[in-house]
Amino acid sequence: MASTNIVRRLPSVPAPLDRRKEISTGKRRRARGTQGALRLYMDVLGLEHLHYGLWDGDPLTLDGLKAAQERYTDHLIDLIGSQASSILDCGCGTGATALKLRAHGFEVEGLTPDSYQHQTFLARAGLTCHRARFQEFQPTRRYDVVLMSESCGYIPVDRLFQAVRRAAPGGTWLVADYFSLYKDDSKLSKSGHLLDQFLAEARAAGLEMEYEEDITDKTTPTLDLARTTVDEKLLPALRMLGEWLADRYPVRYPPLFKTVKFLLRKPIAKAESQRVLIDSDAFRSAKRYMIYKFRVPEPDGPDTPGT
Repeated sequence: MASTNIVRRLPSVPAPLDRRKEISTGKRRRARGTQGALRLYMDVLGLEHLHYGLWDGDPLTLDGLKAAQERYTDHLIDLIGSQASSILDCGCGTGATALKLRAHGFEVEGLTPDSYQHQTFLARAGLTCHRARFQEFQPTRRYDVVLMSESCGYIPVDRLFQAVRRAAPGGTWLVADYFSLYKDDSKLSKSGHLLDQFLAEARAAGLEMEYEEDITDKTTPTLDLARTTVDEKLLPALRMLGEWLADRYPVRYPPLFKTVKFLLRKPIAKAESQRVLIDSDAFRSAKRYMIYKFRVPEPDGPDTPGT
């Protein structure tokens, strides 16, 4: 015990300056990437939601995706049921789901660690939004439901379940996300919790599964649309641009041509190398897209919010 107390009194040692610059640069890059993606989805593509769609014979078009995404959200709302009142939308994105939940009579609060999503949610939904990582979130109240729509996989599994128990003691945890069937060095296996481990640790944390649904085949058309868009539009457009530049400018503006050609090489190579991530057959072999509804146990002690 004595050694533990000594360690706790030691001041934290700041990271080396170069390392701090690296971390800060990485955060800025991720923030710019998130902002760019959100603006693309909302302003260019006109998408209200950022998640997969729940397809039911819809055409593989942008309108089909929008319909499938609305069906996905409606299905989750149906699973919440009428007994719940307060909902914490964890990973609340642009606020589209929260607004739909409010329209169904629920009291909704959002949570996101991302500053741009936080600002977008506040401006669009006008609801309470907590800017925090869920595993570090210290709620001051009980929620009837914690909703995670494609946000569960971002939370470390060793801190996930206790955070759920803090936020919704005696309530419901509704999860819709993809899970890995195995972990290796492949790109597809890197994202998503390992399914068997997730379920085992949920049981160990005292969570009781009330509902389970495999919607893999109903969500993978989202990937088919993305693959078609990349193969038939994005990559041909980039290659055509490169060919057009090669025909017109290599002699007259050689430095400009070389620069543009170099800049085009990276997005083309990245799009080609990551095509496996939007391969629906590869997805089915490596992952399952699941919906789980858990009953969260009552708190063990008196220090839970709302008690």
